[in-house]
Amino acid sequence: MYNGKYSDLAKRGLRKGDFVTVGIFLLVVSSAVHWSCGSGTTDNADARGRANEFVNQANFFSGIKAVDKQPGNLSIVRWDPIDTPDAVYSLFKGVGQNGIDFESPFTTSLGNNFTYKPVNRYAENSLCFGVRVSNFGNDRNRKALCTEQQPLLFDGIKNLKRLESGIYVLEWEALPVDNVIYSVFDRQNDEQFNFDQPSYDGIKNNFFGGVSQIERGTKFCYVVRYRHPELAPDTNKKELCTSLEAPIEFDGVGELTALGGGKIKATWKLSKTPDVKNYRLYQGSDFREVVATVDSNTQEAVIQGLVPGRQYNIGVRAADSYQREDRNIQVRAIVVP
Repeated sequence: MYNGKYSDLAKRGLRKGDFVTVGIFLLVVSSAVHWSCGSGTTDNADARGRANEFVNQANFFSGIKAVDKQPGNLSIVRWDPIDTPDAVYSLFKGVGQNGIDFESPFTTSLGNNFTYKPVNRYAENSLCFGVRVSNFGNDRNRKALCTEQQPLLFDGIKNLKRLESGIYVLEWEALPVDNVIYSVFDRQNDEQFNFDQPSYDGIKNNFFGGVSQIERGTKFCYVVRYRHPELAPDTNKKELCTSLEAPIEFDGVGELTALGGGKIKATWKLSKTPDVKNYRLYQGSDFREVVATVDSNTQEAVIQGLVPGRQYNIGVRAADSYQREDRNIQVRAIVVP
């Protein structure tokens, strides 16, 4: 403010009316500036209020509300959203209540639910989920809800059956998982299983029919295990075994008699083994050429079409219904007259 006398102002060319005008102008400018500053302060306060509202809403977010299990091993995670359209929710998961890693969300969502589809996911424990608001406030809720996972139940070998041919077929329940490989392990009599070396591998079906004829006097036991890169190793030891059938008791060929005309007769004693079905006559000590077959009640057989003057070695073996023979190597020689 100018503190000089009015006469000094007059000397500078200002009149009293001019002074009043200047004063009014300064008052108007001062009021305008004050009004403008007041308006800006109000806008900032409103923005801070909305932010605080978001923070408060985030702080009152109730977290995960439900986990609904759906067919196909799906899990629908649900929550009640806060009243803010821009809210983003982070989802967390883990195995068991204490297994959730709340520092590493596996996905985010803008809605109020998320459908989780595991990739061949099977576990003995529950699969648990948590939800947090991620873009407002500092949501640290640790509320978790879990859904019971379908346990991976593989019962191993289920059935061991013998076909009419004597070949065994192994059967099991296939797992509801793609790209599973099954392996068959076997042991003979009192041997131990070698689970490092399968007897049959790379099986993609729920059965295997390549187990060959089992000799009498021998017992085989089988274990079936699955293999999959995303699943824990199968350690089941469930086994099924073939029955141990006693060897056929048979003494082999008894007597050979020349009948003339290129014929000879072979006789033997009947086997005491009850399930013998027939007897086979072989020419040659290597038991490869069958020259006659008769039923289990017959004790003799005539071999025809032999060359006179030639010597023949004849053997006889007993066989059961699966064509398994005894292992006698008894042969007799005769020269056809």
